[in-house]
Amino acid sequence: MIAKHDHPATCFYVDPPYVHEVRSLRTKRRGADYRIDQSAPADHRTLAEVLHACRGTVLLSGYPGALYDEFYADWHQVQRAVLVPTGNGSGRPAKWGVEVIWSNRPLREQLQFPGHHAGQ
Repeated sequence: MIAKHDHPATCFYVDPPYVHEVRSLRTKRRGADYRIDQSAPADHRTLAEVLHACRGTVLLSGYPGALYDEFYADWHQVQRAVLVPTGNGSGRPAKWGVEVIWSNRPLREQLQFPGHHAGQ
């Protein structure tokens, strides 16, 4: 689907299932958190290859970890403190964590898309 819609004026927001290493213990059980899982490193490597080939802008969200440090080391990133749920319905309060947005474009610049003018 990404290849079909890829164009320099396209912006992809990608929020894949979290990498296994950054999941809570409760959600590490297969199928506990996602209808379609993608926790194997090979799945994330395949996604990284597809995203690196994009001509459009890519925004990828997730939690920091060694795998994404490797795959997206040359990408721009912004980190934000967020409240992270402690598990599916565990009843425990959320805790603070860090979420990251990686991008193949500088994130601090205004994105300009062909045919779009500010104020319209």
